[in-house]
Amino acid sequence: MTSQIQAVADGIDPSFPVAGQDNDSQGFRDNFGAIKVALTTASNEITNLQLYTAKTNEPTDFQGNVVDGAVFRNNATYIFGSNINPANLTNDNEIQYSQGTYQILEVSTNTTYKVLYWPEDSLGSVRLQIQPTTSSAISISFTSTNGTVYKEKSLNLPYTSTNMAYQFWDIWTTDNGQNTFVKFVGTWTSV
Repeated sequence: MTSQIQAVADGIDPSFPVAGQDNDSQGFRDNFGAIKVALTTASNEITNLQLYTAKTNEPTDFQGNVVDGAVFRNNATYIFGSNINPANLTNDNEIQYSQGTYQILEVSTNTTYKVLYWPEDSLGSVRLQIQPTTSSAISISFTSTNGTVYKEKSLNLPYTSTNMAYQFWDIWTTDNGQNTFVKFVGTWTSV
C-alpha cells in the first residue's frame, strides 16, 4: 500500500503566513484545510494498518483465519518441497524442520528418524513422503532427542512396508519437540 499522505500534504504552504506582512485570511483557511486533509489521510492509513496487518503482540483475524504468536525466526523453515536423500542425512537420520514442511525421503533400509530444530514455543509440522528404493520389506520408526514421541494407538512402530508404495507421515509438535506426535497418513501406489 502506497501512502497518500505526502500527496495531500503537498497542498500545505509551509511558508505561510509570512512574518511582518498582512496575510490574507483565505490563506489561513486554505492551509488549515490542507492540514486537516493530510491528518485525516494519515489517520485513515494508520487505522487500516492497525486493523488489517498481523500483530506480534496479539492475535490477528484474517477473515476467520486467526494468526496468533506470529514469530518467524528463520524463513528457511517455510520452504516447501525439500528433497533429502538418507545418504545426506547426518547424525543417525536426523530430519531438520528448517529444511521444509514437506520433505521427500528415499529409503532402502530399516530407518529410525529424528525430527530436530522445531520452532520454539509454537506449532511446527512436517509432512514426510517416504519413497522406498527397494522391493524388500523396510521398517520406519521415529524417535525424539529431547522429549516423547506419541503415535496413534492402533499404529505399530516400527511400521513395516512390504512394497514400493509411497508412505506419507505427518509429524508435529506444539512445544519445541517435548511432545512429538506421529500420524501415518497412508500409502499410495500407481493406478
